[in-house]
Amino acid sequence: MWRGANVETVRLQFAAGVADEIRERHWGHGQTVAGDAGGGVVLTMEVANPLELERWVLGFGPDVEVVAPEALRERVVGRLRDGSRRCERDGLAARRPPRRVPRRATKVAPGQSADGAEQPSGEEDSSAAADAIRQDGGPCHTGRRMGQAPLKRSATYEDLLTVPDGLTAEIIDGDLIASPRPTLKHAGAATALSGELEPPFGRGRGGPGGWIILFEPELHVVGQILVPDLAGWRRERMPELPDTPFAELPPDWVCEVLSPATAALDRTRKMHHYARAGVGHVWLIDPGPRTLEIYRLDGEGWRLASAFAGDDKVRAEPFEAIELDLTNIWAR
Repeated sequence: MWRGANVETVRLQFAAGVADEIRERHWGHGQTVAGDAGGGVVLTMEVANPLELERWVLGFGPDVEVVAPEALRERVVGRLRDGSRRCERDGLAARRPPRRVPRRATKVAPGQSADGAEQPSGEEDSSAAADAIRQDGGPCHTGRRMGQAPLKRSATYEDLLTVPDGLTAEIIDGDLIASPRPTLKHAGAATALSGELEPPFGRGRGGPGGWIILFEPELHVVGQILVPDLAGWRRERMPELPDTPFAELPPDWVCEVLSPATAALDRTRKMHHYARAGVGHVWLIDPGPRTLEIYRLDGEGWRLASAFAGDDKVRAEPFEAIELDLTNIWAR
């Protein structure tokens, strides 16, 4: 991803806590991952426009340091300094006692607070700024210092549109989450399953039809932006595809293909919101151990309807009208 005619080398130093995630995924062209003495890793890859990685890098918070190129390093450090200044400004405002007598609002000159106090110049050490900013790269808060609940800026659709091509972007509980493209084994399982279901259920060839099945649709439901690997709508609810870049009608079925980097998110936050949206069934496929889990919505939560493994031949709701041979799902 991010490959173009003129590429630059990007080198990022990651802490030990995220080293496994970095090793497990393909992040860019010409990627290499080397371990260091502290248990962390150094990721090196070729990128057409390194500055497009700014928001993705900030998402790792204090667990990443930009080694090269210098332009990306300066951009990230600048964002951290901006966050530090906002934290300091908010902290001063929170500590100021309430005024007994109303005062007329006055203009605040750049570099000053409302009472004329000098604000930080922005020359602070970048490590201090990193400590002040939230781990996911969003606006910082003074909760650590003041003992208050953290303030949080929810991500917007405009934020999502800034995510570089080659990443899958979602907004979950106000957090912008950018995930790399799946591994070939992951993509193979999703593609194979789509190939098994689309003819009989999408086209009515050898099956009952009556479904619209899409690969990685963008869903805008219950205040979230979610991108499952596959989703399906009964045609009685969606007679034809809307001419829009995303769907606001919750699907009847979704499938998530699990990977070490996304399994926790898929099983917790995403399944929670699928239930809130009224999705009838969720399938979880794991190409590693070659398992298929079928969940049925039961009230406001999920019930495990069935589970299969290996080369089973199964009839799995809501597509029990045909027998599905799992051998065809696992990429060899």
